[in-house]
Amino acid sequence: MPQHSPPLSLVRSFVLPALTLFLIPIGALLVCGHFQPEFEQQLAARFQRAINTTPGLNLQQKNSALKALEKTSTWSILNKENKTLSRWDSELRPLDIPTYLTYKGVVLLSWGCIGLGLATLLLISIGSGLSIRSNEMLYYSLLGGWYLISIVGLLELIAQTTIIIGLISAYLFSHSSLGATKFLFFIGGAGLAGVGAAAAAMFKRVDLRHEVSGVLIERESAPLFWDDLDRLCFKAGTSPPDYVVAGIEDGFWVTECPVVLPIDDVMRRTLRGRILYVSLPLLKQLPDHEADAILLHEMAHFSGNDTIYSQRIAPLFERHYAYAESLYEHWLTRPIHHLAMLQLVINHSLHGKVARDREHRADQIAARYTSPEAFAFALLRAVAFSQYRDQCEEEIYEAAAIDANSTISKRLDEGFRPFVESYFDDHPIGELTSVHPFDSHPPVQQRLQFIGFQADAHTLRTALADESAGPWYRNIYDAEEIERQQWSVYEAEFRTFHETMLVHRYLPSNDTERALVEKYFPPIDIPVAYGRRLFLDFEKMSFENWEHPIYYHEVETFEIFREEQTYIIVSYRRMEIPLKVKIPLTRNDVEQEMAVRENMERYSNRSDFAHAYQAECEAALASQSDSRLIDPSLATS
Repeated sequence: MPQHSPPLSLVRSFVLPALTLFLIPIGALLVCGHFQPEFEQQLAARFQRAINTTPGLNLQQKNSALKALEKTSTWSILNKENKTLSRWDSELRPLDIPTYLTYKGVVLLSWGCIGLGLATLLLISIGSGLSIRSNEMLYYSLLGGWYLISIVGLLELIAQTTIIIGLISAYLFSHSSLGATKFLFFIGGAGLAGVGAAAAAMFKRVDLRHEVSGVLIERESAPLFWDDLDRLCFKAGTSPPDYVVAGIEDGFWVTECPVVLPIDDVMRRTLRGRILYVSLPLLKQLPDHEADAILLHEMAHFSGNDTIYSQRIAPLFERHYAYAESLYEHWLTRPIHHLAMLQLVINHSLHGKVARDREHRADQIAARYTSPEAFAFALLRAVAFSQYRDQCEEEIYEAAAIDANSTISKRLDEGFRPFVESYFDDHPIGELTSVHPFDSHPPVQQRLQFIGFQADAHTLRTALADESAGPWYRNIYDAEEIERQQWSVYEAEFRTFHETMLVHRYLPSNDTERALVEKYFPPIDIPVAYGRRLFLDFEKMSFENWEHPIYYHEVETFEIFREEQTYIIVSYRRMEIPLKVKIPLTRNDVEQEMAVRENMERYSNRSDFAHAYQAECEAALASQSDSRLIDPSLATS
């Protein structure tokens, strides 16, 4: 989704491209402004010449006819309305009327497109001004804007395609041109494709469900948890959520958008209604009063009907964005794409203001029923937790080897407390933001100022050193087992992803690294023509009649050569000498050709990536060494 942009960036990125909507009609007006008068002058010149060369007319009769010609409009001449000129109607050509009407139609359509475009921009501005008044006005502005852009986009596309076809047709009426005829068919085909693309984009289905890994916390299995949640809901002035989902994502949120909950590898359950998501790893780190504050904040979103409007607004944003993106794919619909994106960005910016107001209200309720300090510390602890989790995952991902003893969950349990105590010494609150899967949040500093909280680094360090875990986590039956199972799945997927990246980074230097690379890129031999075999492993390829193997980092190109015999020609460079070898393939065996080429390219690409990665690492180390030589203070480890 587009983010809020500074004014100049907004103009450059969205306003100016949106004006491309007017390029075709303005261009058409310029073309007609030149060629239509020229056509009319040529028509008049033919009549003048005929009048002047007509035998048997005296000077007075000729002057009378010429004056009648001067006073008669082009349409009247074409329509044979002036009886004085009817004597010379033979000067009219069969395509004169279609040419004239085409120019007139193009002009009318062009002005219609310009007027429709300006009216659309005006309506977008009016809708944007009204939408800041309330959630409801924002919703109706988005809904009306969606229909406006969809209908206007389709009408503009049809009209502008007709304009181009009209201009080409007018040219063909006067000039017989094969090139113009081909271009006419091309534009006609492109126009039909564009209209089809726009219509398809209007009715394109968008999956608005959000898949979440987690476990439903039923009231029967966690009565104490639900009793405390009921207590907070009463304070916030709302009824309890329909569902509570507990998982290992690093935040708390509420929604009324459909949520898909995986049951197993095949089954999925779609939850519809008011849903609260609880982060078990974070909940475990929150003292009692801080957990109350976070959950009160989430329940306040229910009491303010924020999730109802999010449920209605989010689909409009997603549908509108999918529509705009679909229009970008076709060159003729690109101007409509820019117009749609302009409206989307404006509405998204306005939605951000309404969303900030919602967040401030929920923050205020949480601070009122707990304390500003409790909510502030909870918010800061949650932000720091998210940052620490990102840091842990990045460190594990960037590690040069897989350490089975260093898991994300273990690092969070053991390292977060010492991390958070000093985190805000080096990270000013003004630079921090919190992340939400469905919405945007104001900056943390702004939220804390709104509830009247101010604290120095010492106060934060003391408060965040609080290790008194509240009862919320314990009140979820089997919370540890739920969390363990969730982490087991997540970390297995993370480890597999890490493995695949390591495989593409290694130039194996030991048996462990070699075994990992060969797990994904094992030695293979592939039968080719004449019963011969091609051998590939993770670093090189060899063939039966080659004098030596070829290492992938030596290869420059693979090419297919087809004549009486099909070959794959490998061009490589060794000791700065360009060389080539051939691999014969069975003629017309497409499957063999694809298998050989795909495997060669896959193994070669891995090698190229690994060599590039290792070169970057060596360059980074060399740069660090140079920095230490320049500044001795950096030499301490």
